[in-house]
Amino acid sequence: MLVSMTRADLENLIQTAVKAALSNSSIQLPQQAAISSGKEKVKKAKKVKDPNAPKKPANDWIKFCQDVRNALLAGLDSKPGFEVQQFCSLLKSQLPLLAANEKGKQEPDYSMIPSAEVIVQRFKDWTPPEQSKAAAERASKAPSAAASPASDSAAASAPEVPPVPSVPAEKKARKPQSEETKAAAALKRAATKAANAAASSGTNAAASTSSGTNAAASAVPPKPIGPKPATAAAPAPAPSPADDENEITDFAPTIIKGKPYIRNKRGDVMTEDYAWVGRYSDTKREIDTKFPKPADLEE
Repeated sequence: MLVSMTRADLENLIQTAVKAALSNSSIQLPQQAAISSGKEKVKKAKKVKDPNAPKKPANDWIKFCQDVRNALLAGLDSKPGFEVQQFCSLLKSQLPLLAANEKGKQEPDYSMIPSAEVIVQRFKDWTPPEQSKAAAERASKAPSAAASPASDSAAASAPEVPPVPSVPAEKKARKPQSEETKAAAALKRAATKAANAAASSGTNAAASTSSGTNAAASAVPPKPIGPKPATAAAPAPAPSPADDENEITDFAPTIIKGKPYIRNKRGDVMTEDYAWVGRYSDTKREIDTKFPKPADLEE
């Protein structure tokens, strides 16, 4: 028997079969199994401590220590200190033991505490230790830092070593100047003096010239209005040998990239000891150290 159905009918049939299988399945997820078995973990709420709640009753040991302290306070003239706790431990060790409890531990019978007079007399006859039990335990656990007597005597007899004085750093010796360097420096100083003298004399001459020009201008009639006649350009004066020599030998101190140098108008750069460095370029703003030393500076 053949049954004809469409693709949509087939998909609906498959989905219906899957849903039916899942609804009747006995497989459960872990969370579902825990919920069904009643074993799901429930977070316990944090207990809130009541500040007005009564305190727990003290145990037998604390009561025993309180009774011993009260007996000592009543029978002694001075107030006892920390040694009461050690004295209580001594009395505890002298008490008879009870039968073993559920944990198999034998506790002392605190009901057999001596009378107040006996406690006071025993405390007077008792010699307390120099340090407490806790302090003795800490001292035993700590490494022994005390040195032996032999090492102490050796350290005391050893001579005291004086401290080594600090040696100041030696200054770098300055390189002695050669005769050529000294001659160049003398030439530079002479050229500088000559340039300063020439500048001062030129300033005075210019001032006198300007005063004469003003006097002559007041007497000259006004110029006619009109285009100026064309005049030939005057030739530029040729540089004198003295100017060329000043341009070469006139070195002035300068700072280039944070370092001190001396430089002339031509751009030659030397150190303060007149050692050749190179030619300074105004466009690149740096020193060309590969530039050869000019022949006029070799003298």
